[in-house]
Amino acid sequence: MEEKEHDKQKKSQRTNNFWSKINFFNREKNDKKITDEIKNRNDIIAKIIIYFFLTITLLFLSALIAFVIAESISAFKEFGFWNMLVGNRWAPTEKTPSFGILPFITATFWVCLFSMILAIPLGIFTSLFICEFLPKRLKKISLTFVELLSGIPSVVFGAFGLMVIGPIFVKMGAPTKQNMMTASFILALMALPTIISLSVNAINGVAKSYRYASLALGISQSKTTFKIVFKTAGTKIIGAVIFGFGRVIGETMAVIMIAGGSVFPPDVGNGPLAFFFSSITTLAGIIGIEINETTSALHNSALYGVGVFLFIIVTIINLIVLVIYKTHDHKLRKIYKNKHDKLKTLKLNETEMKNLITEKIISNRNLNKFFDCFRVFVMAFAWIITTGLILWIIGDVILEGIFNLHPRPGESIWNFHITKFFTITSDPLTGQGGYISLLATTFLLVFVAISLAMPIGIMIAVYLTEYNTTKAKGFGNFIRFFLNTLSSTPSIIFGMFGLMLFIDFLGFGFTIISAGLTLTIVVLPVIIKAVEDTLRAVPNEFREASLALGANKITTILKVVIPNALSGIIMSMILTMGRVIGESAPVYLTLGTTLQFPNKGFLSSGQTLTTHIIFLNKDSPLPNKINLMYETAFTTIVLIYILNFLAKYFSNKANKLSQSGDKKQWITVELLKSKISEKKSKMIEKKKSKPKNKVE
Repeated sequence: MEEKEHDKQKKSQRTNNFWSKINFFNREKNDKKITDEIKNRNDIIAKIIIYFFLTITLLFLSALIAFVIAESISAFKEFGFWNMLVGNRWAPTEKTPSFGILPFITATFWVCLFSMILAIPLGIFTSLFICEFLPKRLKKISLTFVELLSGIPSVVFGAFGLMVIGPIFVKMGAPTKQNMMTASFILALMALPTIISLSVNAINGVAKSYRYASLALGISQSKTTFKIVFKTAGTKIIGAVIFGFGRVIGETMAVIMIAGGSVFPPDVGNGPLAFFFSSITTLAGIIGIEINETTSALHNSALYGVGVFLFIIVTIINLIVLVIYKTHDHKLRKIYKNKHDKLKTLKLNETEMKNLITEKIISNRNLNKFFDCFRVFVMAFAWIITTGLILWIIGDVILEGIFNLHPRPGESIWNFHITKFFTITSDPLTGQGGYISLLATTFLLVFVAISLAMPIGIMIAVYLTEYNTTKAKGFGNFIRFFLNTLSSTPSIIFGMFGLMLFIDFLGFGFTIISAGLTLTIVVLPVIIKAVEDTLRAVPNEFREASLALGANKITTILKVVIPNALSGIIMSMILTMGRVIGESAPVYLTLGTTLQFPNKGFLSSGQTLTTHIIFLNKDSPLPNKINLMYETAFTTIVLIYILNFLAKYFSNKANKLSQSGDKKQWITVELLKSKISEKKSKMIEKKKSKPKNKVE
C-alpha cells in the first residue's frame, strides 16, 4: 500500500512539474499573462522562420538539378542530345572525341534485368512467407536479418562480390572476377531489402477480414495468400519492385568494383558465356570512374550529361510509382464505397467465425492438396535462399574480418587487431596502419552532415505536418514528390553537384566541409520523410486540446507535438548517422583519397571507412590488401549495426511506454481533458461569483 501511494505521489509530482513548465495552463491572477498580441507575434515569427528555411532548401535542391543540367549543355550542344543517347562509342581521349552512351544504357539494362530476375521472385515469395506463414518470433528474426542486410554499405557488397562471388563465376568459365554476372548477383542482393521491407508493409496492410472471409469459404491458406492477399497488395508490391529497380540502377561504387569497367557494350557475338561474363560499365559507373580524371571540359560536360539521363530515369520511375499508388488508393475508395456494406452480411462473433472457418477447412481438406504443397514449398524455398544469402554475406564479412582464414607463412590467424583503434600512424601509399584517422574523419563528417540536416529537416517536416493547410495541399504533395525523387536519386549525382559547387565554385577544396555539405543534401530528403511520419503519428487530439487551452500554434508544436515525437526523431537521426557512415560515392568525389589524420579539423581531407575500402581495392600494392579490406568492412558494419540497434532500442522503448499503463509520456488525452474540465469549471465559478460581488 505504501509503495502504491508513493508511486501515486511520484506521478502527481511529475504531472505538476510538467504543467508548471508550460506557461499557458491555469495561470493565477498574479501571474504574468501572455496577451493574444504576443502569441500572434510569436506565431508569425515562427512561421516566417519555417517558410524561410523551406524556401532556401527548395531553392538549393532545385539549384542542384539546374547546375547539373547547366554543366551538361555544352556536351548536348556539341553532339546533340539524341546523338549522345544512341551513340555506340565512348572515346574521350581521341583527337575527335566521341561520347555515345548507348553501351552504358545497354549494360545498365542487362544488369538490371538479370538482378531483377533473381530479386523479384525471392523478394515477393519471401515477403509472403514471412507475413502469412511464419510465427511471430521467426517473423521478427527474419525482418531483423533483412534490416541487417539493408545496413551493409555498397562498398562492402562490392568487396564481397570481388572476393567471394567473382571467383565462383571464374570457376564457371568467366575470364575475370569482374563481370556482368557478378554485378547482377550483388545488385540483386542490394535490391532485396527494399523489395522485402516495402512488400511486407503492403501485405500487412491487407485487412484481416479478407483472409477470414476466404478461409471461411474453404479456401486453403496458401491459395488465400496468392489469390486474396497478394492480389489485394499487388499494386503496392509492384511499387516496391520499382523502388528496388531504382536502387539497382543508381548504384555506383559496387559496380565500379565488380563490373569490369569496359566502355564497350556486352559481347553478343561470341556465345552465351562471353555475353554473360562480359566486362561492362553502367551509367552511374562511368561517372564514378572518370569524373575525377576528365581530360577536357567537353569530357566533364558529357559526364554531367550522363547524370542528367540518370535523373530523368529516376524521375520517370517515381512518376510510375506515384501513378500506381494513386490508382491503388482510388480503387480502394471505390471498393469501400460500393461494397463495404455488402461485406457485413454475416453477423458472427469471433468464436463463431473461427468455428465456421474450421468446418470449411475440414470439409475441403483433401482438395488441391498438391497445389497447396507446391505453393508453400516455393515460398519456403525462397525464404530459405534469402535467409541463407543474408547469413552468407554477413557471416563471411564477420569471419574474414576477425580471422585470417588463409594465412601466408609467418602471418597470424587473427585478421582483426584491436590495437589499430589506438594507432594514429598510417601509410598513405599502402593503406596500412591504425583506424584512428579513418574513425576521426568519419565522425567529423557525420557531425557536419547531421548538425546541418537535422534542424532543417525538422523545420520542413513541421511545415508539411502543421502548416500545409488544405488550400496548399497540392504544393505539399509537390514537395513530397520532389523529395521522394531526390531520395531515390543516385548519390553519385549529389557527389557531382558537391564537386562542382563546393570544390570548384566556392573553393572549399577536398575537405570534410565539402563532403559534409554534400552529404547534408543526400540525407535531407530522408530525414524530412522520417520526421514527417513521426510527427503525423502524434494524435490530433493533443493539438486540439492544447489549442483549446489557449496555446498558440508554435507553443503547441514545441511543447506538445515535438516532445511526443522525440523518440522517433532521435531514431531517425541515429539511422541517418548510419547512412552517412555507409555512403561512399559522394564522399569519394568530395573528400579526397589521402589517408591522413584530420589535423586541420573540418578543413582536412582524408578517407572514411568506406572510401578506405575503395582505396585498398584500387591503389594499394600490399599483397594482404584483401585482409585489410575485410577488416575495414567488418569495422564499418559493426559501427552501423550499433547505430541500428540503438535506433531499434529507442523505437521499442517508445512502443513499450505507449502500451504500458505506467507510462511516462509528456502528455496524454486524459490529462488534457482533465485540464480542460478544470479550466471550464473555474470559468463557470468566476461567472457565478461576479454578480454576487456586485450585489454586495
